[in-house]
Amino acid sequence: MDKDSSTIIFELDVNTTISDKLKQYKKRKIDPGNVKYITIDFNSEKIEDKLKNAGFQYNKKTLYILEGITMYLNYSAVIQDFKFITESAGKGSEIVFDYIYQSVLEEKNLYYGEQEIYRRVKKDGEGWTFGLKKGDINTFLLEKDLALIKHMDSNELEKIYFQDENCNIIAKINGTHCIVHAKIKE
Repeated sequence: MDKDSSTIIFELDVNTTISDKLKQYKKRKIDPGNVKYITIDFNSEKIEDKLKNAGFQYNKKTLYILEGITMYLNYSAVIQDFKFITESAGKGSEIVFDYIYQSVLEEKNLYYGEQEIYRRVKKDGEGWTFGLKKGDINTFLLEKDLALIKHMDSNELEKIYFQDENCNIIAKINGTHCIVHAKIKE
């Protein structure tokens, strides 16, 4: 990363993940550049407090990425985080996040790879607690003052990344997750 860049990246994650990442950077002699690593327990601490203490500037154009986070949070933590994002974001800000379907939490086994990944998550002691009903993404975003740019489920991702020149799908993607790209309403 360019050290002269004025862009600051705030990466929030649990202590073990950040610690492991920093060890690997050091081992490989990688300079993380303008990244500020901030430890957080997303269910009990507020991202607002953590970012404020790290020098985050409100009302600036920001890209928020919540990768592999929402499904591990309780409902009130998800609502709290999205509220902070929409209230702190500057004009032109966007968010990218993934989520799982509510039916996965109910263990309905409707999607490719669902049983395996759910078993793995339970085995690792990282239970999933938040999901959205299939088709409810627009309502969810509207309630958070967000406007949908793109919503991709496993079928769309397979077409983009695993389709050969004859339009055949050559690999399957776990069907439990979706990726959302949205913008903060102005």
